Amino acid sequence: MTIHSLSCPKCNTTINAPIAMLTVRCPACVNVFASAQGVPGAVASTTGPSPSGNPDQAKGSQSSPDIQVDDNALTNASMMIYLAVGGTFAFMTLFGIIGFLVMTPSNSELESRNPKPTTPVLHEATEEELASLTIVKIPEGRRRRIYDDMRITARMTSEKQLMVPGGGVRKNLEGMLKATYENSIQQLAALNNVSMDDVRNIVREGDLKNWDPRARSNARRDGERVYDEERSQGYKAKKPI
Repeated sequence: MTIHSLSCPKCNTTINAPIAMLTVRCPACVNVFASAQGVPGAVASTTGPSPSGNPDQAKGSQSSPDIQVDDNALTNASMMIYLAVGGTFAFMTLFGIIGFLVMTPSNSELESRNPKPTTPVLHEATEEELASLTIVKIPEGRRRRIYDDMRITARMTSEKQLMVPGGGVRKNLEGMLKATYENSIQQLAALNNVSMDDVRNIVREGDLKNWDPRARSNARRDGERVYDEERSQGYKAKKPI
C-alpha cells in the first residue's frame, strides 16, 4: 500500500494517508480536502523496510493514527440501506392492499349470497277479521274500482315517501297530504252516491282481501312506518319528495 504525506490546506497539519483515498479529514481542524497526487505539500512514501532495515519502523508507518474514515462514504452507505428497507416496506404494503382488494367480495357478490326479498308478505285475514267487515251494498266490481282509485290516491298522498327532515316543514307537509287524501274520499263518495264511511269500509275490505297485492311504501308518518317492513319488501320508490 502506498502512503503519502499531505499538508492540511487550512491548518498546515501533516497527515499520512493511503494514496488511494480521494478525500482526507484533518484530525486537528476537521477539515476535509482532496487527496490527489500532485497536491502541493504532499510527499509520497512507500511502506516496506526502512533504510536501516528495521521492520518495526515500516509497520509503524502502516498503522499511522492520522488516517481518517471518509464520512461521505458512510453517509452514502446508510442512505442505500434506508432506500432498500423503505422500498421493501412499500412493496409489502402495496402487495397487502392488492391482496385485500382481490379477496374482499364486491357488493354484488354479497347481494347474490344474501338476496333481498323481492315480494311482500301478504296478511292472510282471519275469520274474525272477515266477519267484522262491513260490506257496502254495491256490486263487488264497483267496490273494487273505488278501491283502486283510493289506492292511486294513497300512493300519492298518505303513502308518499318524504325526504324532508323532521320539523315544522315536514309536519305541515304530512298534514297537507292527509287532507288531500280525505278530500279524495269525499269526492269518490259523491261520484258513486255512497257515504264517506262506505268508502273507508271498501278500503278496509280491499286491504284485508289483498285486492292490491303489490308492495307498500316505506313511508313514515309522525315518525312511525305506515306499513311494516314485511309488507314493504320489494317496494321501489318513485320520486320521493
